Amino acid sequence: LQARLAAFGARLPASGSVTNELEASVKVSQENLAELQKTRNESVVRFRRMMAAASERIVSAHSTVQRFFQLYVQHFLAETCELNLRNRRRPIGESGQVVDFPGFDVLMTSGVFRDQPRPRETREDISESQKEFIDLAFRMALMRAATRSDEGAMLVLETPEASLDSL
Repeated sequence: LQARLAAFGARLPASGSVTNELEASVKVSQENLAELQKTRNESVVRFRRMMAAASERIVSAHSTVQRFFQLYVQHFLAETCELNLRNRRRPIGESGQVVDFPGFDVLMTSGVFRDQPRPRETREDISESQKEFIDLAFRMALMRAATRSDEGAMLVLETPEASLDSL
């Protein structure tokens, strides 16, 4: 009986002062959470505006980047290689809010598909050396598209594992 009485006593509500302290703590935590949510929402709005501006610049430079990429990649690869611009809808962090991110897909011919370039959607869809040359051509195209014709630009590479030194 004493054990049951002790168990019932343990389930009784806390004293008024303890309850008041807990309620005050919960209220402060809720206010802090509301402020954090407000800050996060404002940050997401700013991020969306920034992404919209960046996307607009990428879309406007898209044809220029494609043209310069074609110019460079033809010297690196025997296959025909093209870029395709498309948006990818992905969540930001853990919030689950989805944002469009512009990006380029690589389309490439092969021994099997000689006439029509096919999308290469994963890193495993192309060889290691093709990755290196596509990356190099893309970076060079971005640099050329981002500079005026009277400006110079320089790309510094240190990739001994890729054997690009001879290039």
